Amino acid sequence: MRALLLALCLAGASAAKLPSYLGPQCSQSAPPAELSACAEQRAKAGLPYLANGDKKLRVPSMRPLVVPKMSLAQGTPQVGLNVTWEPAEIWGLDESRVFNMRMNYAKRTNEFDVIIPRFTLAGLYKSKGRVLLLPVSGNGKSNVTVTNLKVHYKYEFPSRKGADGKEYFDIVNTDIAITGADHMVVDFENIFNGDPVIGRQINVFLNENWRELIREMGPGMAEATGQVVLLVVKGLANHVPVNEMFAP
Repeated sequence: MRALLLALCLAGASAAKLPSYLGPQCSQSAPPAELSACAEQRAKAGLPYLANGDKKLRVPSMRPLVVPKMSLAQGTPQVGLNVTWEPAEIWGLDESRVFNMRMNYAKRTNEFDVIIPRFTLAGLYKSKGRVLLLPVSGNGKSNVTVTNLKVHYKYEFPSRKGADGKEYFDIVNTDIAITGADHMVVDFENIFNGDPVIGRQINVFLNENWRELIREMGPGMAEATGQVVLLVVKGLANHVPVNEMFAP
């Protein structure tokens, strides 16, 4: 996922104007509360357009977002499982809702929350590990669906001079964490070495213990969703100069 982010952010950066679907500009001199409200409104207005992808900003389509390779690990006394999707499809990002934004231009900091009503991770998987002391080695179709996934993002945005002499933002010191979820359902086909009976029992056990499962797999899921947000933020920061991003 990080490799995807790096490749998309570094590919062919050049100056661009703030997309019309994100305008008009917010004022950098506005009080933090007013600036935060303006930036949140622009994010909400722009998300439906960004979900379709924006080639100029190197933002891929989120309907779904296709990740070439993604891995999640889970380790507790009862379950120790490493799962790799190759590729992975992430659905539901286009329905994300941004709220509680707190931007401070003077300090160059921003943080906000996102809720994804139905986050789905699907695709062909491979797994190794153990569940209830049973060795697990499986592969096949899979589906992990989380209802009302809540994620908190925080980052800093100091400025830098680009190769064209214009001032751009850098996105640094990012912090991403899952802060809540209402429910999670998993379905791993062929999870127990081709034995359908034990495989069904393992899926039942994982679903009965979804809270513990999401606590362990949460950091990986947070990184996956967080990197998508950073694709958008870094896409803007790398291509839109400061004077185009904000009004005085």
